[in-house]
Amino acid sequence: MKKYIFILSILFLGGFVSLYAQKNAYSIDSSTSQKKIKKALQLRDHKNMISFGGGTALGTVTGPETLFASIFNVSYQRDLIKRLSIELQFENYHVNSFPDFATHSFAYLGQETEAVKNYILTELDASSAMGWAWVRSNTASLGMNVLFHMVERKHHRFSVYAGIGLNNMSGIEYRLTGYLFNRETLKLISYTDDTRQYNANYWFWDCGLRYSYIFIDKFALGIDFGYFRTPYFEKIVDSDVYFKANLVFGVRL
Repeated sequence: MKKYIFILSILFLGGFVSLYAQKNAYSIDSSTSQKKIKKALQLRDHKNMISFGGGTALGTVTGPETLFASIFNVSYQRDLIKRLSIELQFENYHVNSFPDFATHSFAYLGQETEAVKNYILTELDASSAMGWAWVRSNTASLGMNVLFHMVERKHHRFSVYAGIGLNNMSGIEYRLTGYLFNRETLKLISYTDDTRQYNANYWFWDCGLRYSYIFIDKFALGIDFGYFRTPYFEKIVDSDVYFKANLVFGVRL
């Protein structure tokens, strides 16, 4: 009889220890799961982001010259669902292909200097003078983008975007309107020029790719490659297309 009581006691004690171990394991798993869920929900709560960026753009022109623009932008982004966001963005492009010897008075008042005259007569010829121009411009754009996040992870976000908006472009352009040249050397003998100021508002559209690395849950550092097009600008100024590259820093709210 004592033997049976001893065996039952061992079985009862073993069962109690097993249940206690399972309860502790469940508590640990449950606590870990709750922390993970809480962390995931916390990340999903960051649906807004304010970003600042800057970089450069390569502008295509109708003439032989290629223009480089400096860029600054600020944007507000709102996540709608897990893979879809909208963005309101302000962007500024600045272009200046005038050389240092083309003075401020010349650029804005059309007062030719000897340095400019010497440059045109010595550096340009009949082939390079065709479509040649110096341009100084500033473009301010305000647009709305839609972003689709092809990769959406805890630390990584890779997106494709497209948008449309309105921009204002103002500046000045100096170009040759006519010239005579030596048929043997092709060097210019004389020329006529024109200095033109412009200010215009037009619609634009853009598209691109953007990668962001998210760290400390609330900050993002990324790079943006985009294509910016203003079709109507080609009618008034040489530059109408930009391929841009930006570094972007964002704060998630």
